[in-house]
Amino acid sequence: MAEVYQEYRRSQTYWQTPAELAYGAKVAWRNSTNCISRIFWQFLNVRDLRHLTTAEEVFAALVEYIELATNNGNIRPHISIFAPQQLGKKGMR
Repeated sequence: MAEVYQEYRRSQTYWQTPAELAYGAKVAWRNSTNCISRIFWQFLNVRDLRHLTTAEEVFAALVEYIELATNNGNIRPHISIFAPQQLGKKGMR
């Protein structure tokens, strides 16, 4: 927690580790009361794609996501997480 507070004080933001991101995504899905498939929350495959910066990279990742998630008709729970657009910088929206 000290590292989190220190980074937040320094940059006014906090960039989660891949493990924190995966855990947060799984718990958020588990707690989503309107989703009938949430019983599979433990099997959610979280793809941390915050390093992608171009539209071409994001497009390729989305095509790959569709192929992984549909799995030839055997649907698998996946989520792809992209970096948010940061203030004063160009980025994906």
